Amino acid sequence: MSAHDQIRLLRGCCLDLITLRAVYSLSRAARRPGGPACPPDSLAPDSTGPNGPPAIQSTAYPRLGVSEEKCAQLIRQVALKLARLEIDKTEVALMAAILLMSPGKPILIVYSYGKLC
Repeated sequence: MSAHDQIRLLRGCCLDLITLRAVYSLSRAARRPGGPACPPDSLAPDSTGPNGPPAIQSTAYPRLGVSEEKCAQLIRQVALKLARLEIDKTEVALMAAILLMSPGKPILIVYSYGKLC
């Protein structure tokens, strides 16, 4: 593969890779005893949303000024689902490899609340 093609692949999936790393970091924190976990019923579609309480409380997001709470909430929801699945570093590396080879096809989109559970 040429250097130009490799650069195009990286540009196409850079944001997805950053999101994957953030989700994995949050999922590790949620798995720790006393970590910022939430009760399972708080992930129901009617109890969380852009206007509902976040699944993992974060006081840093409002101070950043660049993160929209809706985006942060989605990342936290996916992180908790990964925590329940007990995803490890190897599986995250495999997901990153898939992202690298298929830019423009987001694999972290949650189509429904039951897909990753």
